[in-house]
Amino acid sequence: MRTDFVNYQDSSTDSISPVEIIPAPGLRTGYLALTLGCLLALLLGIPHTARAEAGAKQPFVITADYWCPYTCAENSRMQGFAVDITKEIFEGYGETVVYKVLPFNRAYSQIETSKFQMAVALVDDEQRLLLFSEESLAVDRTAIVMRKTKGTNYSGPGMLDGLKVGTASEYTYDDGGQLDQYLEQRRVDQDRIIDIFSDTPMKSLLPMLLSGRIDVFPENIDVIMYVATREGVLDQISIIDTGLGNTLHGGFPRTEEGAANMARFDEGMRRMRASGRFEEIMSAYQLDKESRVK
Repeated sequence: MRTDFVNYQDSSTDSISPVEIIPAPGLRTGYLALTLGCLLALLLGIPHTARAEAGAKQPFVITADYWCPYTCAENSRMQGFAVDITKEIFEGYGETVVYKVLPFNRAYSQIETSKFQMAVALVDDEQRLLLFSEESLAVDRTAIVMRKTKGTNYSGPGMLDGLKVGTASEYTYDDGGQLDQYLEQRRVDQDRIIDIFSDTPMKSLLPMLLSGRIDVFPENIDVIMYVATREGVLDQISIIDTGLGNTLHGGFPRTEEGAANMARFDEGMRRMRASGRFEEIMSAYQLDKESRVK
């Protein structure tokens, strides 16, 4: 389930007009000589800056959508426990790790096309467009979020009958299971359901709940705990654990390099668990213990 993203503007989409640089008349001879000199240097094998840069080791780029506390902002001191763990693993192999925040579908496509090296904290998908790590980072647990109530337990999707439901459009809450099927049927029936089409649906869903515009919405339990605590509204809501969820993994390109990086990640995860370092990083984010994969 992915339900809280950030807007991202790719500078590569900016329109840049081509500019022809024409040397002044008095410089044409020198310009030609400089050009011929550069060509001669290349032919003779004389190294220059561009070639040195081409041979430099490239950064190891990991990517994710904004889904704090799993994956947080690029410029944050705490970039998310899944990011912290992943960076520490690959830095241990001598990589220079760069973390990029993108909308979820964009982040996924960057791995599918091998432009980046790893996507962080993904639910394994049936299409298997990526390689998914054997080791998992955490459990993605779905909760039902309501205004403050007492003694309410999750008894199945039917408990939402008659309630006005908010959802993040096009996202899964139990990997196509009973809850997802129930919500889809209510969409077909246009039965008191509001889909939020946004990179940041939580910015809409939580205020809508508190103002009474909706009665309930599903959300990852750690994400709603994190957001509600930061917003100071935790005492105004009830978070009902559904018991539904999936494990979160690293996603890698389906290439020889991707397979090698996946093996390094799995080895690093096992090493971090054995040393206690994994639990140390998880504890810093105060995650619910049920979300921690042993």
